[in-house]
Amino acid sequence: MIVEKQLLRMYIYELHLQARFAQYAYNQMIRSLCGLLNLSPQDDSALKETLRLEVFYNAHSFLTHVANISKILAPDKGRKRKEILEELGLLEKELEIHKARRLRNHLEHYDERLEKWFGESKAHNYADMNIMPRSAIVGIDPKDFLRNLDPETLHFMFQAEDYDLQKLKAEVDLIKERCEAWFYREDTKWIAR
Repeated sequence: MIVEKQLLRMYIYELHLQARFAQYAYNQMIRSLCGLLNLSPQDDSALKETLRLEVFYNAHSFLTHVANISKILAPDKGRKRKEILEELGLLEKELEIHKARRLRNHLEHYDERLEKWFGESKAHNYADMNIMPRSAIVGIDPKDFLRNLDPETLHFMFQAEDYDLQKLKAEVDLIKERCEAWFYREDTKWIAR
C-alpha cells in the first residue's frame, strides 16, 4: 500500500512538473508573440523572424508538455490511471487535454504528415509557420495550412485541424492547482499523524 501511494505521489509530482513546464512555455510563447505584434513594419526583419521562430518553438514545447500530462493521465487506450484523476477531482470526459496529443504527434511526425500532404494536395500551395488568422489568405485549401497560429484567438491550426491553446492552458492551470491542493492535503495528513 505504501509503494502504491508513493507511485501515486510520484505521478502527481510529475503532472505538477509538466504543468509548470507547460505554463513556462506558454508564457514564453505569449511574450514572443507580443514582441512580434508590437514591432513596426520598419523594424529589423531578422528580429521579426527570430520572434516568429520563438513563438512556434514555445508553442511546440507547450504542446509537448501538455501531451506528457495526457500520457500520465491516460497512457494508452488499454490503461487508464483513473485513480490519479479521482485523487485530483478531475473527470476525463471534461478534459480536452488529450486532443493536444494528436497535435503534438502531428508536429513530432511532421515528415510523415508532409509526405501524406504532398500525395493528397491538389494544388500543392501551402502556408506554413504563419502567425495570422487563417482567413487572411483566401483561395487556399484548409489542409494546405501546415502550421498556423491565429494571434487573436490563439488557435493553432495544423492542416484543417484547429486546437485552442488558451483552453489547453486553462486545463493545465487547473491540473497544476489540483496537484498543489493534493500535496497540501497529503502533507497535512502526514504532519497530523
